[in-house]
Amino acid sequence: MRGLMLILIVINVNCTLSGQTYYTRTGHIKSASKSKYLDLVADNYQVAAKVLPAEGLLEIDALIKSFEFDMKLTNRLMSGKGVEVVEYPKITYRGEFKPVNLSKPNTTITIPVKGVLKAWNMERITPAQVIVKIDATGQVEAFCKLDMLIEESSVKKFNDLMKRYIPSQFNFSADNLGIDRRIYIDAQLKLLKR
Repeated sequence: MRGLMLILIVINVNCTLSGQTYYTRTGHIKSASKSKYLDLVADNYQVAAKVLPAEGLLEIDALIKSFEFDMKLTNRLMSGKGVEVVEYPKITYRGEFKPVNLSKPNTTITIPVKGVLKAWNMERITPAQVIVKIDATGQVEAFCKLDMLIEESSVKKFNDLMKRYIPSQFNFSADNLGIDRRIYIDAQLKLLKR
């Protein structure tokens, strides 16, 4: 009987440790796209993320309308009716990595992640580099770097929106803005244990 109890305790402890989930609903994403004329930079402070270290899964969700751009005109474009978010309201990243142990304090782990970034109706295989820092109290913080290459048609869509909203007094072509097709994304996540 004691042997059975010992086996049940070991199984319970093992399942509890390996089944831990880390999450946040207050993550921060900074995204940027550079061009020869201007840099588009946006922040989103309403990012939900979940990390399952034993299973090797990373999930990040960010509402499109929650991005705040440095350029006020871009904010107006994104919050207006020109950007459709009914069908695709958020950007998602789903990634997989080799299982890791996040219970050791005062450690920093670099994790390569293979995942898929979805924005609107686009899906891109996007590798990410995640640096996980665990402080002395066990608080877990993750920093994720990835970049996404958008389609040429999306650049045209953006230029068409700019043409519609830029006052004609400025007298320049939005086609010559030279928007970079590569979007750089940095995420900072303070994760809580569930």
